[in-house]
Amino acid sequence: MTPQSGRVPEYKPGQFVFVRIKEDMYPFEEHPYSLITSPQNPNEIKVAIKDLGDYTHRMQELPVGVEATVEGPYDGVWHVEEKLDNPNENLILLAGGVGITPMLGILEELSLKKPPNNVMLVWGLNEPGEFAFAEEFDKFKREIPNFTLVPFFANEKGFLDTQKVQALLQEHNLLFEESQFVLCGPKLFMTAVEKALLESRVQKDSIYYEAFAL
Repeated sequence: MTPQSGRVPEYKPGQFVFVRIKEDMYPFEEHPYSLITSPQNPNEIKVAIKDLGDYTHRMQELPVGVEATVEGPYDGVWHVEEKLDNPNENLILLAGGVGITPMLGILEELSLKKPPNNVMLVWGLNEPGEFAFAEEFDKFKREIPNFTLVPFFANEKGFLDTQKVQALLQEHNLLFEESQFVLCGPKLFMTAVEKALLESRVQKDSIYYEAFAL
């Protein structure tokens, strides 16, 4: 989306906005969507929308030029990115399902800033057929100096727990005590991953959340 005049509103990586489509096929209502662009781009914003019903399915039928109102931004897990002033600090992103969307905004920002920090994204999905955003991840692999993507499929490996989270970090030579963690996903995912981190002696002030709760 591009603004009718001026610049897009100021926002932080990982925040979300409410969007209302000004089109006859839609009721007069707003829906929240995560921003997947970087605030360093003042000319447009992008949101990620999953096809989950009539409202979102009809998005595919909208012609270029349809007007929309955008309200926000709100919340977000962006502030962890500001703590990466120490190049030895790792950033570990743990997403479950559609919890990937705010992570895309954070990664887009990092692709422009190119920090030297190790950045790892663990994306928990039920099965390989749910994997998406392949082009975006290829770009992040090219443009973020030390980026690792780890798709984690529950139908192959079970759900993430303490042992599996510990094994993932050990496999990639990342230490818990040298990392900041960002979590986003369904409630059961968030609860399980937080428990795994706390059991691994991660300090609570090193764990950041986006609970998708309004």
